Amino acid sequence: MFYGWRRKLHARFDASSRFKKNFLKVASASLFAQALPILVSPIMTRLYSPHDYGVLALFAAILGVAVAIATMRFDWLVAAAHTEKSAAYIEVIGILYLLLMSLAYFGVSFFGLHHTIALVDWRIIDPFLWLVPVAVFGSGLHTLFSGWFVRAAHLSPVARARVRQSLAVVALGLIGGIYSLGALGLIGATVLGAFIGVGGLYRHARNDLRRCLANIRALALCAKARAIRRRVLVSGSTGIINVSGLLLPAIMISHYFSAVELGWYALMQRLATGPVGTLTGAVGQSFWGEARSLANSNPKALRALFERTSSRLMLLSIPVAMACLAGPWYVGLIFGKEEWSGAGKVLAALTPFVVAQIIASPLSSVITIMRYERWLFFWDLARTLVVIAVFSASGHYNIGLTTAVLSYAIGMAVMYALLFYKTRRIIVSQG
Repeated sequence: MFYGWRRKLHARFDASSRFKKNFLKVASASLFAQALPILVSPIMTRLYSPHDYGVLALFAAILGVAVAIATMRFDWLVAAAHTEKSAAYIEVIGILYLLLMSLAYFGVSFFGLHHTIALVDWRIIDPFLWLVPVAVFGSGLHTLFSGWFVRAAHLSPVARARVRQSLAVVALGLIGGIYSLGALGLIGATVLGAFIGVGGLYRHARNDLRRCLANIRALALCAKARAIRRRVLVSGSTGIINVSGLLLPAIMISHYFSAVELGWYALMQRLATGPVGTLTGAVGQSFWGEARSLANSNPKALRALFERTSSRLMLLSIPVAMACLAGPWYVGLIFGKEEWSGAGKVLAALTPFVVAQIIASPLSSVITIMRYERWLFFWDLARTLVVIAVFSASGHYNIGLTTAVLSYAIGMAVMYALLFYKTRRIIVSQG
């Protein structure tokens, strides 16, 4: 009995230690990766106009939705797989599906079928749309490889890949700005940076993948695809709705407001969620890795980890809220009064959304681990409908951008509060 208790105690401390190590590795690297673009923003905003940032924001929004469709959250299923063999099969299925969808996007772009979607102002993005399929393949590979490392709770390669990607995006962006490439400089840097990040992940994963792929058989691969098709449909649909809810504001702002105002929103959204988002993202990935192992083996430890992590996230949200609210007093001074002064009010309006996302989002992986993907799908759907309702009403009644963003932020705060409540309720029921 004593030895059994001692083993449990050691397992708990090992899990806690691994969580902290993963968090520190991912957080430190990701903080650098996200802070670097913010630090050079005062230079970039003098090389690129708000209009250029608006074009990049619309490209990134379309890319994000396209990647969600092209990956169908196979990375979630890879990370949740119980065996390495099962994870390898899902990884291969995901890569094959990604390749197929990337080719399909080339066809859509070539034949101009995207113009049937009326919500997007395609005049802004048409000259750069041919880069979307390329970026989808690079970003999709990055997502799928990341899922492989999350499953193993080995996040150092993910962290290093983010650093390389960030350095590449910043360096290429500066070069594009010096040569006055405009929006093409920003978009090109984003696309090339994605492939640089993928290269780093592949170098670390290739030996494990080759070993696992050597034992894969075509018939077994088809059987695995049939076995997971329902989960892919549910988790993939959830991922699409989730990403759409996050990126739809940029798409709708491009429809109802000017590209300059979209540029304001895009830069302020990055400023508000960038460096802090790296910390919460590191918390989320580390929490996911530990929650997957603790969910069945030690629910009480999972509950303690949840309570401890959520308390620290709440403390983190306080200085972030203060920095956002102070935006009107310093944004123009830092980024250029002439073109960016109106962006400070947008940053202040984002405060409720940013605070709620910091607290709730990193912990929500429990919902997927406990197989509540259907609930998450309906939550994402409701959130997306709130976004559509808010910006449609703003456009119909000619409400200004700041008021529209504030209404959106309040709606999102309510939705994330509901997500946090559901996550906590699931954990409490298990313990």
